[in-house]
Parts: sequence; structure tokens; C-alpha cells
Amino acid sequence: MLDAGRHPNIEIMTHSELTYFEGKAGNFRATIKRHPRYVSEELCTGCGQCVEDCPVVVPNDFEVGMGARKAIYSPFAQAVPYTHIIDRENCLNGEFLVCNNCVNSCDRNAINFDDPGEEINLDIGSVIVATGFDVYDATAISSYGYGLYDNVLTNMELERMLNASGPTRGHIIRPSDRKVPKKIAFIQCVGSRGEGKEAGCQYCSRFCCMNAVKDCMLVKQHESEIEEMAVFYIDMRAAGKGFEEFYQRSLEVPELKYIRGRPSKIVEDPKTKDLTVYVEDVETGKIGRIKFDMAVLSTGAIASKSNKKLAEVLGIDLDENGFLKTDAKYGSPLHTPREGIYICGCAAGVNDISDSVAQGSGAAAEAEKYVAKVRIEEVKEEIPPLDINGPPRIGVFIC
Repeated sequence: MLDAGRHPNIEIMTHSELTYFEGKAGNFRATIKRHPRYVSEELCTGCGQCVEDCPVVVPNDFEVGMGARKAIYSPFAQAVPYTHIIDRENCLNGEFLVCNNCVNSCDRNAINFDDPGEEINLDIGSVIVATGFDVYDATAISSYGYGLYDNVLTNMELERMLNASGPTRGHIIRPSDRKVPKKIAFIQCVGSRGEGKEAGCQYCSRFCCMNAVKDCMLVKQHESEIEEMAVFYIDMRAAGKGFEEFYQRSLEVPELKYIRGRPSKIVEDPKTKDLTVYVEDVETGKIGRIKFDMAVLSTGAIASKSNKKLAEVLGIDLDENGFLKTDAKYGSPLHTPREGIYICGCAAGVNDISDSVAQGSGAAAEAEKYVAKVRIEEVKEEIPPLDINGPPRIGVFIC
């Protein structure tokens, strides 16, 4: 992302949406609405003084609610552009300006609460849609107690725990007492491959199995005190280069065991906050109640909420799962029924990283044919020669 932000021929429009689109391949006309940031991208240096002075604290979406941020904030450390944005829904300045802490602390006068945003009209040759995916809301499966029991987490929350810059600085702890859990349960296919009213999605989310295996390996590396990890699964899907070998390597970890069966429910002990997982091991036929200190739900991937509105603007259809529909006549996952519009990654269905990268490259190759005639002239920057007269000097170069 940083490389793209620095590239002279790439313009990144954040906090923006497509509102109008017409034309044909090679000659599209689009209108982009840039929502107000209330902080000037040109003037803000990202110093963070305004963040320190802001009195409002709200949950941080990037930390999946496990951390906090201010009403004026930078979305994450490597955000492009690295400038701040004001969350007007939580800012004290609503219809009336009652707090000017951020304005007063900004020496560059970068904050403007009257920022109206703007509309930008563009001539476009082709379009590539890469909207990503959303995560299934685990609260919909009430029998697992997510949102009700403190020590039931999702795989996304565990990922932030494992990250050295996350809310726990890379330490695995139980939210209830902030102690290292001794026994952890990993429950697969939460919101995927389901049946009944708690089914969620009928399809497989593809990457959850390998993600759980990876997390188990990392958890043991981060916390040597962990004594047992159990993965409850329907079947282990390790389709990908090196995935089966990675799974076989995990079988050598003595603390990790795999139990084939989908748990029916999780029950919490109100005193200790420990969890009991009710499950049938389909390979042995035994019904068990197994106690754990913490449970991690591998939530499935669902279509992005933005797909519906974007599909209407682009004039293309969605499939039954909410993903953008491809045109079967091309025999590839990249083409839409509207010529000149291509899709890649999880815009058309669930894909892992390697497939998304390959599709992105393919979509770029297809889209190029409509803009191949357009060439941007390279502007060579003239660098004046240094004056090398005088005594020797020491140069210090950073990054």
C-alpha cells in the first residue's frame, strides 16, 4: 500500500465511493464522491497532537473492538494517506462546536469542520472491482455464546492478539482475567457449511482451516504455558501449495489435537468463566463435554455489504450469496457480463491470498487492453549538482 501511495501514476482516493457510472469499454464516465475527512490531506503531517488532546474514546474497529481510539484518529499505522480523519458521529462537535481541542492543538490549521467533501468526474477506460469480504457475525449463533461469554473470541480477535502491535502486544490472554489460558478450543466452520436457522453460509470459506492451523502453531510459539489446543472440525481442507505438508507438521505438536465433530453448544461457568464444549466425536461416536479456558470461533467470509450498491451503479448482477456475478461464457473468474469491468479476489467469491493475487494480475492484464494506447509522459526531475568545494563533510541518510 505504501508503494502504491508513493507511485507517481497511482492516485488513491480514500473515504470515497462511486456514485455514477455510464458508457462502454474504453470510454466510461464515472463520478466519485469524496466524503469529508475534516482534516486536510495536504496540511496534516500525522504528528498526532490532536489525538492526544481529543477527550472522546471509542472502540477501535481495526482492533476488532479490543482496543480504543479517539474521535480524531488515523485508521492504522500504515494507512495511506497517513493523515487523520474525524469521526463526526462520535465527535463532540455536532451541529454546534462545543469542543475545539483538536483545532487548537493543530499548528498547521489542517482541521476544517466545514469541509463539504467533493465530487470528481473521471474518464475511465476499464474497471477492476476488488471489494474484499466481510466477516460473518458470530452473535447470530447464540449456542456458542459469542458476545455473551467473555472468553469466546473470533479468529479475527485472536489475530490482533497475536500481532505485536495489537491490543495485547502479542500476548495471548483471557479477556475475563487477563491470564494466559491453559486450554484453548478452536471451532471451525462458524457461519459456513451450516444447516438450519443458524446456518449462515452454505459454502466453504476456504481459508479457515489453514488459518486455524497457523494460529495454533503461533499461539504455542507465543505462550509456552499453553498445555492443550483442540481443533473441532467437519473435515480438514488443505487445498493449496504446501498446505497439506503444513497440516502434517502440525500433527507433530504434542499440545495440539484434532477432533472431528461440530460442537452443539458452549456453556460458561459463571464463577470461573471457564467454558464447556459439548461435542460428538464422529470418528468414535462418543459424546463429550470438554472444559477449556478460552474458545476461538473460525468465522466464515461473507460478501461485502458494499457489493449491492456498487453492483447497481456498475450495472452488473449479484449471485445468490451476494458476490458479483461473473460471465460464464468467458470461462474465467475475472469477466463480468458488462465488457470492460473485471473482478478479482473476494469480490466474486471466497479466495485466499495466493488466488487473489493471481486474479488481480489477470484482471490487470485484461483491463490494460482498453488503456494501452494512453501513455503518461515521464517527467524527469532535474537534480542540481552539489557544491563539492570546501572541507570534507559527513552525510547522514535515513530510510
